[in-house]
Amino acid sequence: MSVHRGVRRQSLADAAWTVEAAGPSPDARATGGPWPALVPGCVHLDLIRAGVIEHPNHGRAELDALWIGETDWRYETTFALASAPEPGDLVEIVAHGLDTIARVTLNDVPIIDAANMHVVHRADVGPLLRPTDNRLTVRFVGPRRFVDACRDERGARPVNGDWGQFQYIRKAACNFGWDWGPQVPTVGIWRPFVLETWRGARLGFVQANVVRADARRASVDVVIGVRRAVDAPAAHVRVTLTAPDGRRFVGIATAEAITTIRLDVPAPERWWPRDLGAPTLHDLRVDLIVGDEIVDDATRRIGLRTATLDTTPDARGRRFTICVNDRPVFARGANWIPDSLFPTEMTPARYRERLEQARAAGMNMIRVWGGGFYEDDVFYDLCDELGLLVWQDFMFACATYPEEPPYPALVEAEVDAQVRRLASHPAIVLWCGGNENFVAYESWGWKDQLAPGQTWGRRYWLEWIPERVRALDPARPYWPDSPYSGTPSRHPNDPDHGDRHTWDARGTGYRAITPRFVSEFGHQAPPCLPTLVEALGAVPPDPDDAALVHRQRSWGGNASQYGDLGETFAAPWDFASWHFLAQLAQARAITIGVEWARANRP
Repeated sequence: MSVHRGVRRQSLADAAWTVEAAGPSPDARATGGPWPALVPGCVHLDLIRAGVIEHPNHGRAELDALWIGETDWRYETTFALASAPEPGDLVEIVAHGLDTIARVTLNDVPIIDAANMHVVHRADVGPLLRPTDNRLTVRFVGPRRFVDACRDERGARPVNGDWGQFQYIRKAACNFGWDWGPQVPTVGIWRPFVLETWRGARLGFVQANVVRADARRASVDVVIGVRRAVDAPAAHVRVTLTAPDGRRFVGIATAEAITTIRLDVPAPERWWPRDLGAPTLHDLRVDLIVGDEIVDDATRRIGLRTATLDTTPDARGRRFTICVNDRPVFARGANWIPDSLFPTEMTPARYRERLEQARAAGMNMIRVWGGGFYEDDVFYDLCDELGLLVWQDFMFACATYPEEPPYPALVEAEVDAQVRRLASHPAIVLWCGGNENFVAYESWGWKDQLAPGQTWGRRYWLEWIPERVRALDPARPYWPDSPYSGTPSRHPNDPDHGDRHTWDARGTGYRAITPRFVSEFGHQAPPCLPTLVEALGAVPPDPDDAALVHRQRSWGGNASQYGDLGETFAAPWDFASWHFLAQLAQARAITIGVEWARANRP
């Protein structure tokens, strides 16, 4: 059988891009473009390289860059075709990540209208292309300007912080600011931008759902999406699973729009989290075959394991225990917020460093928090390899979300795309609807602030998202929110049911609460001195230095921290003593919290 690579890809990142303001701006610096731009990237990084702004991580530089989110921006390039399409070829532009509200034009013809940074956009552009001098333009609406316009049109809604109505845009919420980071509402082409040429048929997606994995046998449903041209000949899909011991398991079927092939593996080498066994991975290959040619192929590394959530009743309430291969896991981990203000600053080496640090610290689980973005493939590949379990939030956090059009369709497309992309990863053991949406509604006064009949997102987390997860990934558990108690009729942060966020206690106060599963807790302290100096430019003269206070985003600020310190350590404090004692207080608090959780291990 011959191999014919049916999909030819040309990266559009290799072209020379520019960025410039595309309309009025509150800052005169916006008129200085165009500037050179990098793709993938974002406008903040482009303006930093051009010397227009400082990095928002430095001092109070974020305040000097807020105008960027209120300005529309235009990215533009010209490119020539690497090879001429042949008769019968289909040519598509594929944008793997546009952040966020954007219109893409090719040779002055609109081809994509984007409104969600978490999905892939594609467009058939064959008739629009010419051999050279193809002009590609992406015009972004300033995200702060966009959400302000939505607020004026649709009404204000309760939301975390005072950073704007971020629930009106399917974009990383923390871009607008959070209690741990600056306000950097950016725009840009944040994932690869490519030209794809193919004919006849191609693979659309490949997803491996493990439906059984015990010592006797494992069963894997390999779900394959196939895209075919109208006049394409019949095709077949062949699936090959190779075990670490060299055994191969093969299935073949006629290619439909969606085809499922089940593979059974006797006496499987199962995947385990790091502290229960080896994270054994198998090689999966899918070939799309037309006649005697392989016209497209895809590979995955998968693990044979089951994941369940034990919520059976007991004397206290209900358990909340994640089980892998029917063995309960005592979860030890941390929440993962975006590791950089701008995702393209992350590299595979940096992902590996961070996750290996987590593993070395004794962690076995990472929760991908719902105020950021779905991570790059390399993140999940590394978690699979390292045996780190992943609790995966959908991207909703601390807000009341509109349920009116166009948002349900945007969310459904996002959920479908991300479940299809990520479901093959054995490390992911739980889908979760989002972060602190129910507890905010119940306890932060939001249900009293909403107008009569105003929606707030409940149907996403209790109806629409779980319906899509059940349809696409039925073997993996889903939990509506974090924290959540299992039913809307019970307070979402009930310690006897579901998971809990323990921010309502500090230090020895942790011992007054015995949660079933602590998905968030912590104690704030300043970072180590080199990090502070890197961010602020010098050692602050005292704890109330303006630049340092600017970086203090915790509720209650320094006053709350001084109160905590004053319970144990005598005041006043100069900078050096405050810095040391604040870190010491954090270490003591985390020690108490962790030891209390271990003492109450089920």
